[in-house]
Amino acid sequence: MIKAHVFKYSQVILTKRELAIIKFSEYSRLNISDIATMAKEEEKPNGIIDQYKTGKITTAKFRKKMNELIQEKNGNPIRDNEVFDKGWNAM
Repeated sequence: MIKAHVFKYSQVILTKRELAIIKFSEYSRLNISDIATMAKEEEKPNGIIDQYKTGKITTAKFRKKMNELIQEKNGNPIRDNEVFDKGWNAM
């Protein structure tokens, strides 16, 4: 008999969303509360983060859209892909 263990993906990988928010704040020169609010809004269904996490948009489009949101708040866009990815992967 074959046994299988079923579990939710979200319970396997622990993420620290706050770490990514801190890094994006540092890199964009926006305050933490602005980045946290942006993240909260964009994690909602069809937000930029939600679209990226569900594979609806490419990494390039995700970076572009996030930088547009950062600029709308008068922050510095994170144009270096390696730096952007370091911020995103901080979680």
